Amino acid sequence: MIAKTPKIRVIVECENLSIKRVVLTPFSSFDLLFQGKLPKEDEEKVLKWLHHYSNGKQTPINFPLSLNHLTPFSQLVLRKLQTLEFGKKLAYSALAKEVGKPKSARPIGRICHINPFPLFIPCHRIIAANGKLGGFGFGESLKSELLSFERAFKKSL
Repeated sequence: MIAKTPKIRVIVECENLSIKRVVLTPFSSFDLLFQGKLPKEDEEKVLKWLHHYSNGKQTPINFPLSLNHLTPFSQLVLRKLQTLEFGKKLAYSALAKEVGKPKSARPIGRICHINPFPLFIPCHRIIAANGKLGGFGFGESLKSELLSFERAFKKSL
């Protein structure tokens, strides 16, 4: 374990051999827990992705995250979030402009709140226009922890 990693447990909930959702909880170290069955190759891809993340590297998601149950607008916003650079913060209003809906900052906040794949789809990088953290489904302190980790890692590069 690298000392700089965020102190979180990443719980990957699996159902029908696919990732159903991800839950983040405070923990004593950076940890991963699978609940349910996932094909071994996908488990290994998740592990590899998390290893890269914990070392300050952003790599593309190469394991299935199903967004099909979400509205087309929610899918658009979450896919855009996947492209947000490691350690970069963006305001809800700026994200709204980037997806072509400049007056949809509040709906984007709601989409971030229901994001079923936090960390993999980095909704924690979206903040209020005034620079404050804004909300996070797993608590403001966890959002702050993730942002601090990314900021520190980015500065050390």
